[in-house]
Amino acid sequence: MTQDAVSARRTLKSLLAVALLFAVEPVALAGKSRSFTIAYRGAVGCPSEADLVRQVQSRVPEAVRAAAPPSDVDARVELSATQDSVHGVVEISGPDGRIHRELTGADCEQLSRAISLIIALAIDPDADRSAVIEEPKRPPAPEPKPRATPAPAARTPATSPARFWLGAGFVAGLTGGVGPSPTPYQGLFAEAGRRSGSALTPVVRVAGFYARDSFETEGGGAQFSWLSLRASACPRLGARFFAEACLSFDYGRLRGRGYATGLPRSEDARWLGPGASLRAGAILFDVSSVSLELGGVMPMARDRFFFGPDETIYRIPAIAGYAALALGLQL
Repeated sequence: MTQDAVSARRTLKSLLAVALLFAVEPVALAGKSRSFTIAYRGAVGCPSEADLVRQVQSRVPEAVRAAAPPSDVDARVELSATQDSVHGVVEISGPDGRIHRELTGADCEQLSRAISLIIALAIDPDADRSAVIEEPKRPPAPEPKPRATPAPAARTPATSPARFWLGAGFVAGLTGGVGPSPTPYQGLFAEAGRRSGSALTPVVRVAGFYARDSFETEGGGAQFSWLSLRASACPRLGARFFAEACLSFDYGRLRGRGYATGLPRSEDARWLGPGASLRAGAILFDVSSVSLELGGVMPMARDRFFFGPDETIYRIPAIAGYAALALGLQL
């Protein structure tokens, strides 16, 4: 016998002892029709009202349950369960007055047996006081008859969340490389990612940017305009709050136009080179996103803009850093 079984048996004996103690004032019904009623309110998982009636009649076989009170013994039972115990309240009314008892047990089954003993002793002081009430033997369930196999119905594909998501949005920030000082820029982007239960998920983004800058020197003024297309691939860490480490590649042009000089000209320089960035953000309301990105681009062509052979206006740097804030929507 296991330790749990010994403990359960001891608890049941304790409850039955308490039940016998509580039943020291049984309603004397000798020589009368032994009828009873039970109004029962049980907790979830506890024996039903029919189970309690069966237990009472197992102890007092000659007792008859009446359709409605008043009868020789009218009982009201209420069980309430907590995480650790079950509390029971029993109120019995009969010719000799009322009995009110409260019991606490380890589980509903044990408490139900103790309550059935209290009610049975109220009906008949000589009721069976044994702890175990045998379950009635039920006839075996008949074997189901074979049914004709129906024609298979068309299967409706189960709906499951999409494996991929799409997004688009607006980006604005400051970038180097367009002029001697950081230049405000803006653009639009489209991105896609994969939904996965793993820690890292892939995200790809394509963005187009535009910026303008101008400045003046003693030899004249210069105006620069920048157009670039940037493709990036990033492993994303996190879901609602995320971080990404991205590799990117820029393809575009940087146009310089002179003014307020003797022979103003316009020239285009290639904007081409790899880059890297760190991105962090959050998903808001499951449909929108906000992110901050810090990164840099290494232009492969470092063209020089000048007014004369000896007067360089601007030269594309080896590394052009940038910082940007992006707002987007996701589907």
